[in-house]
Amino acid sequence: MKGSRYALVKNPEDLTDGQRARLEALKKRAGSRLVRAWELKEDLRAVFRAADGSEAAELLDDWMHRAAYCKIAKVVAVEKKVRRRRDDIIAAVELGISNGRVEAINNKIKVAVRMGYGFRNTDNLVALLMLRCGDCQPQLPGRPVKARKKGVKGAKSVAA
Repeated sequence: MKGSRYALVKNPEDLTDGQRARLEALKKRAGSRLVRAWELKEDLRAVFRAADGSEAAELLDDWMHRAAYCKIAKVVAVEKKVRRRRDDIIAAVELGISNGRVEAINNKIKVAVRMGYGFRNTDNLVALLMLRCGDCQPQLPGRPVKARKKGVKGAKSVAA
């Protein structure tokens, strides 16, 4: 098992030849709990790649059944959490949405707060957050006006 970590955590389509061979060698070991856990992980990923909600529900129900009886404590704990959020997972697949944008903004806020430890008041921190996370693009003195992205009202491409 030594040296197999990256082969187990990478997407199967992104594996190198050596990692693919290592994974195949792990699969040949009969009754390996590690391989069962990896297969369950990949089957859960397949739920999120489903074409529609009904396919996702079918895959998720099958996954929950197999995960509940796999006798791997960590996987069973994940299965219980997934069971509680089943409807939310299916809705996310149907709508094709995720919380990726929210997480990106949260990360920007954390970085700005770390930068803002030297601020004497919170107004300066809030101003920095609005500047970094908002749509405000103030015109700096002595600099040319940049063209904005397509679809933004009031976009100008005039050089000062």
